[in-house]
Amino acid sequence: MGDQKAWEDLLDSKQILKSSLRLFHSGESSAYRSVAIQLRLLLCDTQNPLLPRVCKQVKLHPLFSYHGNELDEGLVFQLPTMVSPPGKVGPETARLFDESRDPIDLEEWLNQPFISSDLTIRKLIKSVADKLAAHSDPKYGKDLEFLKSIALIDNPAHVKGIVITGEYILEQIERALKEN
Repeated sequence: MGDQKAWEDLLDSKQILKSSLRLFHSGESSAYRSVAIQLRLLLCDTQNPLLPRVCKQVKLHPLFSYHGNELDEGLVFQLPTMVSPPGKVGPETARLFDESRDPIDLEEWLNQPFISSDLTIRKLIKSVADKLAAHSDPKYGKDLEFLKSIALIDNPAHVKGIVITGEYILEQIERALKEN
């Protein structure tokens, strides 16, 4: 594990992520924006993301839809998730990441196509964090416009993608902390 400040920042980020997810699931729909900020801080801050500073060998499970470089050029849309059977309220997105497969390095994980070949997990996190959460840009930009036009079950793709990714990263951090 990394230096003391990074360790403290990780624990704080984990708690903010957990609280934001709890708020989202209790009906505070805008809480996904705080989740996006924490994901950017942890995984894809331009200069110095937090998680790799604390855990030197970050490996995460790939999306169900990810098969390395086998992606068709020019793919317009793919559904990157497994959907659970309908419940009392309706179907619910169960998970995005295939934990039965071997984890991949963080850079490869961030560069996986999320909804299309041009829209990666990194672009999902950064577009939501940069355009809606940490900043209020006058325009959404093409990535966020595209994500807002697609619904994954009960939420726009950008909201559902951020929340499910946040839940997965929180689980991975908690698992790593238990092992250390």
